[in-house]
Amino acid sequence: MRKGVVGALAITLLLAAVPGLSAEKTITVGGTISYSGVMALYGKMGQRGYEFFKDFVNAQGGIEVGGEKYKLDIKYYDDMSDAATSAKMVEKFIIDDHIKFLLMPVGSGPAFAATSVAEKFKLPMIGSLASSDKIYERGYKYIFGLLALGSTQWRSMYELVLTLTPRPRTVAIMCRNDLFPLTSAKGSRELAEKAGLKVVMFEPYPAGTQDMSPMLNKTKFLGPDIFHATGHIGESIQIAKQLRELGLYFPIVMLNAGPESTEFVESVKDGGEDIIGASNWVPSLPFKGPVLGSSSDYANEFKKKYGYLPSYVEASSTNALLLYHLALQKAGSLDPQKVRDAIAGLSLNTFFGPVRFDERGENVGAVCFPIQIQKGNMVPIYPKSYATGMIVYPHPKWKK
Repeated sequence: MRKGVVGALAITLLLAAVPGLSAEKTITVGGTISYSGVMALYGKMGQRGYEFFKDFVNAQGGIEVGGEKYKLDIKYYDDMSDAATSAKMVEKFIIDDHIKFLLMPVGSGPAFAATSVAEKFKLPMIGSLASSDKIYERGYKYIFGLLALGSTQWRSMYELVLTLTPRPRTVAIMCRNDLFPLTSAKGSRELAEKAGLKVVMFEPYPAGTQDMSPMLNKTKFLGPDIFHATGHIGESIQIAKQLRELGLYFPIVMLNAGPESTEFVESVKDGGEDIIGASNWVPSLPFKGPVLGSSSDYANEFKKKYGYLPSYVEASSTNALLLYHLALQKAGSLDPQKVRDAIAGLSLNTFFGPVRFDERGENVGAVCFPIQIQKGNMVPIYPKSYATGMIVYPHPKWKK
C-alpha cells in the first residue's frame, strides 16, 4: 500500500512538472492585460471575454485533444499599456512559466512588440484587439489577428457617405500620435480622398494630451462636414464631452474608440447621441458557428454572466480562445507547431463572423462597419446586410 501511495504521488508531481499541465490536465494560455494605462478599460473588457470562454468550456468538460480532456486556464500579467513591458511579460510567460500558447496584448503598440517575441520563440499568438497594418507586414508566421485592419476600418462609412444628401464635401481629422490611431486616421484620409472629399485638416496630437479644446476650436473655423477623431476610449469620451461644452457642431461626428461600448454611452450620456463609431461585431449580426452558437446566443449567455450585452471587444476576446479550442482539437496535439499549423488552416464561420487567415496572419474574413448611437443604443447603419437602422444625418444641432 505504501508503494502504491508513493507511486500515485510521483505521478501527480510528474504531471505538475509538465509545462501547461497539472494533475487534472490543464492547458494554460498566457495573455498580457492592460490593467493600467491608457488601454485599461479595454483590457478589463477583453479579460471578461477570455474568462467567459474559460468558464463556458470548462463547464462543458474542457477541451478534447487527442482523445483526452483538458481544462482551460489563463495566466495574466499587467503590461500597463506599454510596449516594452508587454514584450517582457511575454518573455516571462515563455521562459519562466513555460507557456506555449499566447494571446496578443490589447492595443497595437504593445501588440507590435509582443508579437516579435512570439515569432522569435516560434509560438502561436492570437490577437483579438490589435489591428494596425504594421503588425502584419513583417512576414511573421506565428501571429494571427481577428479584426479588420485599421486602414480599412472606415471603408463602409465612406461608401455610405457617397449616398447621402446633401453630399458631405469636407473632412477634418485629428488623431493621437500612436500606432493604431495614426493608422486609422491615415486610412480615413485616403478613403476620404478616394471618395472625392477634401481633407481640410489632418493633425496628430501627442499622447497624454489633457485638453482637446484648442484643436477642437481650430476645426470650428474650418467648418468641415465630417469631423473624425482617432484615439483611445478615454480621449473619445473627453472629445465627445468637449464638443458639447464648446457648442461645436458638425453634420457627421466619427470617433474611433468608444461609440461601440456601453462605457462610452454611459459616460457621455446624451452627449454621445448620433455619434458614429466603427465596430467589428454587434449581437444582432446573423453569424453562427461551433461551440457557442449564434451571435445572439453568445450575447445572451454573456449578459447572464456579467449583466450587460458584450461589445466587439469582449466578443473578439472570446473568439480568440474559441479558435485555440478548435485548433487544439484539429491538431490533436499540444505541440505548438502543430497547433500553429491548425490555426493557419482554419476556415469557418463563428459567432463573431468569418475566420480565414492569409499568409500574414490577417483575418481576411473580418468585417467592420459603422454604428451610430441612437437613443442610447448602438445601431448598425451600413451595409444593408448588417444594418438595423438608418443613419441620422445631418447630426442634429446641440440643444441648449
